[in-house]
Amino acid sequence: MSTVVLVALTLHSPAPTSAQTSRIEVSPASLELLEGESQVVQLSLGEPIISADLEPGFVTVTFSSSAPGLVDLSSSSVTWPAADWHTVREITLTALDDGDDDPTSHQITVTGTVESNSEYYDGFPISFVVTTNDPQPTTTTTEPQKSAPATTTPATSLEAAGVSGSPGAAGAQLSISG
Repeated sequence: MSTVVLVALTLHSPAPTSAQTSRIEVSPASLELLEGESQVVQLSLGEPIISADLEPGFVTVTFSSSAPGLVDLSSSSVTWPAADWHTVREITLTALDDGDDDPTSHQITVTGTVESNSEYYDGFPISFVVTTNDPQPTTTTTEPQKSAPATTTPATSLEAAGVSGSPGAAGAQLSISG
């Protein structure tokens, strides 16, 4: 009599440990922009991509904004093939002008939908917050024009003595007051 042993093997991605902060790291996790300003956001994977179906692994994050009219994303998605899991991906966010000078800030949540053939990454939720503000109006102050100081001719000793006239001029008259 022969014995047949069947062995079933199931591959599972490891569960995150308490030391891991995130499967997909977003840096910065929140940012503040004035309308018209841009900033780069970096995304990185915490572990290699191991696909459950033994096909080449991949992770794709597709982004959406809670207020598309207030923030623009340079790309709607980023993708990592398994061989490049350690490479940082970047998107640029730009705060758009909302058309008013109201100093009210807007908080916009950018969420990422994660698709992957790795159970570890597939469906993992990511999000970050962007706060946009109107630039402060610039006030221009002008200083009053400074006029040149008045110049006075110092009195000569004759003028101080009350003598007036045009010395040296032909036919000059001289008057002395006493």
